[in-house]
Amino acid sequence: MVQSSARIVYTRTDEAPLLATYSLLPIIAAYAANGVQLQANAIYGNKAWGKVGIWESQAIELRGWGACDGVREESYRTNFAHGPAAIGDVDGDGLVEVAAVGNVYDCSVGHPPGKYNGVYLFNADRSRYAAGGYDWQAPPVDTGAPLSEDYGEIENNQPNPALADLDGDGELEILFSSSDGRVHAFGLDRTEHGNWPYAVYTGGPYRFASEPAVADLDGDGHAEVIVASWVEKGSGQTGKLHVLDSMGNPLHEIDLPPAFGSADWNGALAAPTLANLDADADLELVLNTANSGFVAYDLPGTANARVVWGTGRGNYQRTGSFLHGTLQGSSKHVEPRLPGPGDVLHYTIRLEHPGPALAGVRVTDTLPVELEYQGDLWASAGPGRLFSYSWYPARKSAPWAGARPAGAST
Repeated sequence: MVQSSARIVYTRTDEAPLLATYSLLPIIAAYAANGVQLQANAIYGNKAWGKVGIWESQAIELRGWGACDGVREESYRTNFAHGPAAIGDVDGDGLVEVAAVGNVYDCSVGHPPGKYNGVYLFNADRSRYAAGGYDWQAPPVDTGAPLSEDYGEIENNQPNPALADLDGDGELEILFSSSDGRVHAFGLDRTEHGNWPYAVYTGGPYRFASEPAVADLDGDGHAEVIVASWVEKGSGQTGKLHVLDSMGNPLHEIDLPPAFGSADWNGALAAPTLANLDADADLELVLNTANSGFVAYDLPGTANARVVWGTGRGNYQRTGSFLHGTLQGSSKHVEPRLPGPGDVLHYTIRLEHPGPALAGVRVTDTLPVELEYQGDLWASAGPGRLFSYSWYPARKSAPWAGARPAGAST
């Protein structure tokens, strides 16, 4: 295993083994919690995940080798050195799928050059996803030729996939920013709807986009997609903050600060991070720029926002997992939002856990120094379960601890 080029995402529940996927060259390997590699589906013979190469053509995968003779079916395979995987239940049937994006290339020539960023959707047994009328046995092809793969010309694109239900239909879209200078959003029907893909590069110096962050900022049931962009070296220009609606239409495009010092380009390569920095009602967005430090933006009107994929690899644990092992979508609200001296504030912390059951969850909330606790701490019962909770005056904090049933809210 070439350790330096591995990428890992994982998920853990108490009812299933840990699933880790390593994206490494033209294979993906998956391991159980005990370090034993998971077996692939019997259609591949007696092979573990990592023994099955990834080709554009499933027929070549099933055969186990390609001729690399320049004929597309025999030669197009996918390199995952720049692409991690993401894990989620894409169709809501309780089963986990794995989405991965890599660089498709002609093995008779080698890589680079790449042909396009290829997106794949696998079942937990490594077979290609096909269920409910959807069929990923043949992946989307020719999604867009790379603008450049020359690190000296522009910093390389990383097609990190994000999973999110953009339109509220209960199914997850697969989003990624591609080397063609566009942000893609594929539905389970393997197509892109609305204004997707969205182009951050429309001419002039090359421009790539970061991994997306996704949140329903205004609480209308449709999620917004947020990416940052960066530009070609030597251009003297800077990237942008791009906020798109669920159909890929731009809502805001804001120039990032110019580069500091002698740098001749700027932008943000890393995924945006959504968080409440100043304890007001609204979220802020933080970007780590290449040549002008950290920048933060207020997001007015986001007090009731629902964060779906809130930072790089989806969450602060960097698991690349949409549901499992996280409390994504949880929130804290306060009323009134603009209190005066002596007012009583009512805080509501809502824990959302749409994934499988978790044996132990601990959440601690600490009051700002300006507030005094007035009592009435209370936690609702999930399906047959109560959270335990208490108040520690010296620490001005209220910790909750308990088990989380599958699909529960508290």
